[in-house]
Amino acid sequence: MTRGVGTADALPRTSGALAPRPLFARWLRAALISLAPFLVPLDLHAADVSVASGAAVVIDATHLEIAGRRFKLYGIDAPDIDEICNDAQGKEYPCGTDARQALAGLVKGGSVSCLPRGPNENAEMLGVCSIGTNDLAQAMIDAGWAIADRTRTLYYEKTEEEARLKKQGLWQGQFVPPADWRIGERVPQSHTGNKENNPAKLF
Repeated sequence: MTRGVGTADALPRTSGALAPRPLFARWLRAALISLAPFLVPLDLHAADVSVASGAAVVIDATHLEIAGRRFKLYGIDAPDIDEICNDAQGKEYPCGTDARQALAGLVKGGSVSCLPRGPNENAEMLGVCSIGTNDLAQAMIDAGWAIADRTRTLYYEKTEEEARLKKQGLWQGQFVPPADWRIGERVPQSHTGNKENNPAKLF
């Protein structure tokens, strides 16, 4: 009889030498399960991915702590405490401190909820944090004290553009993007209130 293509008769027959394979597969699976705790990175294995709620302690303009759990606001970046910016008159002011105070004002007296989004490259837990229906990241950008982190999401781009046009917060004058400040970039002392000094690095 001719064996047809695509039928059971056309399939190669299994030799007796392969019979023990199911037993080996079960052994391998058991071994992997027993080793799993050692194969998972410790930071991820220990990470609490449940929603955190309660009173928040503000660390800086993008970091807050709830019940001992620290979060970095997802989707934005903002000046560190030590960053100095220039206002509309070209005078230096502590924009990092002012940005922190802006976030502190948003959470004061309220219960904050943070939904973890996983760790970033610095092992910081990112979180979408809100107080009531108020998205804290969006509120910080709307007030001009943070900028959109486009490496994470484009969700806040429109809000950032509106804050820039209104010259809110950081946009009142000139500032170095926070990521560039952290690697040593500074506003030139010859600042005249525009981008001409260093258009690639300054807003």
